[in-house]
Amino acid sequence: MNPSSPANLRRLPRQLRSRRRVNRILDAAAQLFAEAGFEAATTNAIAERAGISIGSLYQYFPNKAALFRALCERYERESLAALGAVLTPDLARLEIGEVVERVVAALRQSYGTNPGLLRVLFQGHPAQGQCVPHSSFREAMVHQVDGLLELRWPRLAPDRRRLVAEVCVQAADALFDLALKLEREAAHRAMDELKRLLLGYLEPLDREVA
Repeated sequence: MNPSSPANLRRLPRQLRSRRRVNRILDAAAQLFAEAGFEAATTNAIAERAGISIGSLYQYFPNKAALFRALCERYERESLAALGAVLTPDLARLEIGEVVERVVAALRQSYGTNPGLLRVLFQGHPAQGQCVPHSSFREAMVHQVDGLLELRWPRLAPDRRRLVAEVCVQAADALFDLALKLEREAAHRAMDELKRLLLGYLEPLDREVA
């Protein structure tokens, strides 16, 4: 899989060496955005951190905004993959408390990977705005949760099951966004509150339809 979409790249990295170079550029951009912020990070500094010339960077990314968008898309891909790895058929057979525990643990790990970068991507800044998730990304998350609920609650009406999945995704999004505004310890407490919120919502429904 290419490390970024054609929309953000001047030239598609078709060879393994080129794909690795693009990933190095994105890794360097992620580090510098997290350390210095979007405004202060420069393409020259990103190229230097990646160990390439500025000309090589511009072969793939026309500007810093394209790097920002590519990092947003990479985050979306990695988030969907991580959620898919958790929402397996086996998970549907566990106690609802364990289901919630594992899903929130995955979110906690996503936050802990690089909270500085996520703040840059999702809290926005004057020049680039926010990293607004694509509708297809949100839809894919809801679809994954809905698939798990279908396995657990096969008798639940599809329209209600879909609504439950959307509520869970929206609640997780809201608490994740809050966590990004807090210091590390408080952010983890917010994740604990997400567990309580989801359990309070899902446990009665689980008793009703399981």
